[in-house]
Amino acid sequence: MAERLKGSVEEISPGRWRLRVTTGYNKKGNPIRESDVVDAKNRRKAEQALEDFIEELEEHGYKNIRNITLKAFFEDTWIKDAKTLLDSDAAYQGYKSIMEKRFIPEIGDEKLREIRPFQIRKIIDSATYLKDKDKPVSRKTKQRFLNVIAHVLNLAKKEYTLIDSNPAANIEFTRRTGEKKHVYPPYNLKEINQLFKALTTSTAPLKDRVMIYTAIITGARLGEITALQESDFDHEEKMVWFHQRIVSQLDDEGIQHWVRKDGLKNADEKTMAVPEDYLKMVRQLCEENARIRKKLKVNPDRLYLFNDERTGTHCVPQSLRRQWTRFIQAEGLRYIRFHDLRHTSASYLVAKNTVPTKVIQERLGHASYKTTMDMYVTALDESDRDAADTFGDAISSVDVIE
Repeated sequence: MAERLKGSVEEISPGRWRLRVTTGYNKKGNPIRESDVVDAKNRRKAEQALEDFIEELEEHGYKNIRNITLKAFFEDTWIKDAKTLLDSDAAYQGYKSIMEKRFIPEIGDEKLREIRPFQIRKIIDSATYLKDKDKPVSRKTKQRFLNVIAHVLNLAKKEYTLIDSNPAANIEFTRRTGEKKHVYPPYNLKEINQLFKALTTSTAPLKDRVMIYTAIITGARLGEITALQESDFDHEEKMVWFHQRIVSQLDDEGIQHWVRKDGLKNADEKTMAVPEDYLKMVRQLCEENARIRKKLKVNPDRLYLFNDERTGTHCVPQSLRRQWTRFIQAEGLRYIRFHDLRHTSASYLVAKNTVPTKVIQERLGHASYKTTMDMYVTALDESDRDAADTFGDAISSVDVIE
């Protein structure tokens, strides 16, 4: 067993103590020491601080954690850990690029413990496009920069206890005067009825219609829908099981690939009930898939519901987005993103006011009940409007006696 480090305390002024720890000796035999200055009421408290200091040094290989710079932590620690912490290689490469191009050149030599919020804000506020230095980046891009530096510093705080607080944690970017975020509100009840009617009368391929029904009925994320296998449906119990997703990944040459990953974003799995009429269409699609596989003589290990007909394996998420865009253009429906079908699903259930919010939360896979309610408060506003219209209809239907 290695001998424990030893140190000493010295009072340099009333209530101020210098801690010294010998971590080794150089070639000339002179001691190599790490030191720190702490506030302590008395010698006993100072010696306790010394013990804590020794533990920190032993845990981090005799390297004084108070002197670790952002660049050193990023290169020596974050780069190694991030590949397992982030969802995909694409996310890892994106985070790494932002750190190397935006933050390391500016504050890389700053000690982790000395980085302040104003330094981070200044970097992000003044950020411009790398290829057009006169063009400031969008608010969305600024938020992404903030998310990246916050992620790096959060690892330093939570996993390695190198800092007591994350200087990026409480930074917010307010929208500039006159700046409006381009959003696509989820479909309201009238538009949802139009969507269902279009799905019933459309001549779109069965796979496209089942894909849209899956999104609106389950509220699942795009990667989860793409990863659905035919065996994930329990036709007797009328249930569907989500337990995996399709995510992007970059190879060593920087080429993007789509791969299957076990588990969901906020849970390992989720199971939910689905209607029988929907399952009938799923069974028809499975039969259609089987005929195509037989014709092409492909026999994949996993039978994906929405497969690539050329190979029999899963399709890529972008193809589902394209199918959705083609469908709404053909049917004359208002444009919303494919992801907004997830919002529409929840809005519909909230507006109907017959399904407990806890059930909606579980179907969507939200980690927080509050997230569900905050995101779909517009649906409650619509229900309030419908309630007013109901009373209005009742009033207008009564004959006025003169």
